[in-house]
Amino acid sequence: MKLRLIAVMLVCSALGFLAAASASAADGPSQTVSAVGGAAVKVVRPAHKSDASIRKAVDAAREKVYPAAVASARQEAQRLASALGVQLGALQTVAEQSNFPFGPSNVAGLDGTFPNGKFCGTVRVAVFKQTKDGRRPIPGKFRKHFGCRVPPSVTLTVTATFLVS
Repeated sequence: MKLRLIAVMLVCSALGFLAAASASAADGPSQTVSAVGGAAVKVVRPAHKSDASIRKAVDAAREKVYPAAVASARQEAQRLASALGVQLGALQTVAEQSNFPFGPSNVAGLDGTFPNGKFCGTVRVAVFKQTKDGRRPIPGKFRKHFGCRVPPSVTLTVTATFLVS
């Protein structure tokens, strides 16, 4: 839902550009329409968690998300072309957008959260002891254990440009 809202906001911001493109449609034969589309695919959690099995699951989700994102962009472009009274033509370009304008924000990243792009590694957890007055002071000790983090989903946002006639 959130991804759909972002895609709609980006498409609405592109309407000004598209209105200018339709106004100058008589200038040349190669007019285009650009639209933003997005998709999210859940990562299937492997039965045995290891770095190789998690990477394989993430790669499988990536393979599914690309066609879905381009199809979403095509659907948005078709809506815009219909609103402008033009026919949607062939796909010209596709550009992948950053999902996070201020850097990655998901805990379990698509390239792993451990050093060297690993999905499994040493997890360090703070140990808090409650004092007699009910406060939790700053921890002085940490507990370490081996763990794996599987990203919940793979999301992709693309901008696709289509010819119109």
